[in-house]
Amino acid sequence: MSGAAPVDEWLLRFLLASAGCLAAGLGVWALTALCRRLPGVALQRSTWLLGQATVVAAFLVILLPHSERLRLVPPIDLPDAAQSRPAAPS
Repeated sequence: MSGAAPVDEWLLRFLLASAGCLAAGLGVWALTALCRRLPGVALQRSTWLLGQATVVAAFLVILLPHSERLRLVPPIDLPDAAQSRPAAPS
C-alpha cells in the first residue's frame, strides 16, 4: 500500500498543473483576443509563440517539486503522548 501514495501525489500534482495550464491558456487567449484588434499584433507569429510558451511555462512551474521552505503552513510538532500526560497521584 505504500507504493500507492507517491502515485497519488504525482497524479494530484499533474491535475493541479493541468488546471493551472488551463487557467493560463484562458488568460492568454483573452489577452490575444484583445490584442488581435491592433493591426501590428494581429498577424505576428511571435504573439502565438509567446502564448504557447506561457502555457507550457505555467504547466512546468506548477509541476516542478517545491522545496519545504515555500510551504504556507508551518510544520506542527506534537509532543509525545507519554510526556504530555501528568503523573498520576499516588
